[in-house]
Amino acid sequence: GNSNGNSKQKNRKLSTPQFGQKPILVVKVYDVDGLARPETEAEISTDIFGGTYGGVADQVNLKSQMSACSFGKLTILPGENPTSNPALFSAPGTINVTIPISLTTNDRYTIHAAAQTAVEAKLGITLPGPYQQVMFVIEKCYQGCGWAAYAYINSWMSVYQDAYYKHVGVQMHEIGHNFGFAHSGGLNGATYTDHTGLMGNPLYSDEIGKMCWNAAKTHQCGWYDDRVALWTESMGTKEFTLVGIANYDNNPDQHPVVIKVETGTNTDQFIAFNRAIGVNSQNDEADNEVTVVETGNNGEAYSQSFLKATLLQGEFFQYENWAGTGQSLTITTIDIDQGDTNPAVWTAKVTVSLSPPPPTPAPTSCIGGTDFKVTVVTDNYPSETTWTLVNTCTGVTQTSGGPYANSGTTYTENTCIPSGEYTF
Repeated sequence: GNSNGNSKQKNRKLSTPQFGQKPILVVKVYDVDGLARPETEAEISTDIFGGTYGGVADQVNLKSQMSACSFGKLTILPGENPTSNPALFSAPGTINVTIPISLTTNDRYTIHAAAQTAVEAKLGITLPGPYQQVMFVIEKCYQGCGWAAYAYINSWMSVYQDAYYKHVGVQMHEIGHNFGFAHSGGLNGATYTDHTGLMGNPLYSDEIGKMCWNAAKTHQCGWYDDRVALWTESMGTKEFTLVGIANYDNNPDQHPVVIKVETGTNTDQFIAFNRAIGVNSQNDEADNEVTVVETGNNGEAYSQSFLKATLLQGEFFQYENWAGTGQSLTITTIDIDQGDTNPAVWTAKVTVSLSPPPPTPAPTSCIGGTDFKVTVVTDNYPSETTWTLVNTCTGVTQTSGGPYANSGTTYTENTCIPSGEYTF
């Protein structure tokens, strides 16, 4: 799902759209030629709010999964009719409108603007009006496609094309953008490839959607604030016992569900145990493993995150020159208790430790040449950062660097190069 908008980001503890009751309006859009999704408004409503359609109960939907992941802290409600005309709503929380333009010849921005105008005219309100979110459902994309759905950040609008409106993973992903969540990149550094959470686009199905967020978004959403642990540099080596978010409400020892590794910068790491049961039973990557995710904005607001490691028992992940300290941060999965202590609750025992920097090697002399030093501070896309130093006289690449593994990290490289003229 694409994200749009450049609205000012808000701290999650001050702006909390992911708590309480959330009335949502769903809009089935007809174009000037009558193009619209074949599903009735009643079926569309059931796909989003749950219930029974055609004698079949919809078991997994936006309403059920938001409630499950939040453990009842968020309740999705069908938006109510703001008018005195009951005929305007043909199903709970759902209306239809006709726009005076064609889906086949207009871009998505023109289409959703026309749909917004049509809703406002029909209901006599200015959107979002009494609704916290508005979901527009169109028949199909014809111009500028390549998207299943898109949403605006920290906003109320999302748009769905084709059958994607009914896919629970897509619904959760787009409303997640409305909450202020950015995408979740994977181990390969690509934008959407972290499939340990729904902001990485892992699931496309009507009834398969029992997943929540990755470690960083688990912290950002605020649903589990009473089960967040903090590691800081002053703690040295510290051991933690984690439970998965699925055991948030079945956690007699009150173990944390996420650890924040505080770097003292805007970029921090987050550690979670990705237990694949219950609310997270249809997880798509690293079932029952410890995950390490890095993100910016202190894990409090909109920032692209990246999965850095998935760890089985006995495995570890190491950050060299962690947070520019010259020291190595090591995250180790010591043990995964598969219910031996408590059959209902698996736990993961994790240590976080910081080792001293290696001794500085004795300097070597650069005879007949010039000392050359490059310092690179990576952004959120370290795998896309490279450099070369080319001798302009010979055309030979004398030295090069990148791509790099870690974001928000300082890399320093020293070498001795022959005297000459170079292009960097």
